[in-house]
Amino acid sequence: MAGRSAQNGHAEHPSQKAVAAPRLGRSCSAGRDRAIFLTTRRWASVNLGGRPPLYFGYSELNPPALKLRITSLTRSSLVNATFAIDDLVHQEKVRYVGCSNFLTYQLVRAIGRSETLRLARFDSVQPRYNLLFRQIEREMLPFCGEEGVGVIPYNPIAGGLLSGKHSRTAPPPEGTRFTLGSAAEAYQDRYWHDREFDTVEVLRQLAQKAGVSLVTLSVAWILANKAITAPIIGASRPEQLDSSLASAEFTLDDDLKYKLDECTHQYRMGDAPR
Repeated sequence: MAGRSAQNGHAEHPSQKAVAAPRLGRSCSAGRDRAIFLTTRRWASVNLGGRPPLYFGYSELNPPALKLRITSLTRSSLVNATFAIDDLVHQEKVRYVGCSNFLTYQLVRAIGRSETLRLARFDSVQPRYNLLFRQIEREMLPFCGEEGVGVIPYNPIAGGLLSGKHSRTAPPPEGTRFTLGSAAEAYQDRYWHDREFDTVEVLRQLAQKAGVSLVTLSVAWILANKAITAPIIGASRPEQLDSSLASAEFTLDDDLKYKLDECTHQYRMGDAPR
């Protein structure tokens, strides 16, 4: 989901409004700076001539006329990857290059090396970011704002905890982020705690007073940050998109933004690796 144009100066394609799904199409009608992109995650690898291969993820966007590829480096040495990424860009196999879950020092080092060697650099970063995880505000977001790096955060509703539908007195429901697959334990470790449930209750009351769902409020809070290019939203059923997409039409006033910042200030602290 794109809330604003990428801050790196790349022009947007006018066809970005023409998104297939009706829910997304309605949200795109507001204008070029409120567009929603449908993506399909793919994986590929690049042979580096005897060195360990570069594995990366990329997103195929709909409509295909955008011809955009956002790649996420997952492993391989940064030195090898820097040259491989530059080759991919010059071969026009990718347009924009991004990284996921980099610490700030890693992003700074990567961009510094690319600029020194006059190679294609990372245009975007994909960190975890939501009302219950704000650590990237201390260093990552200021750096990206100054250097024009697009920020496309995932987990905007904290794996579903910011839906306000979970209860601390019951085990995590089956079929949710907190029970599915190998990541279930990590999600419980991140969010399934009394402190987070206490905060969600406060946030729920603020959302009720504002007349919106907690999901809408949570995503709108991310969009209100000028350093953010586009939060990534997801759903297992089409109707689950409605509350997230409604955030594109909801603007936080200064007082509500202040209250949200204050009641979640504690989540700016910490040193989680991702």
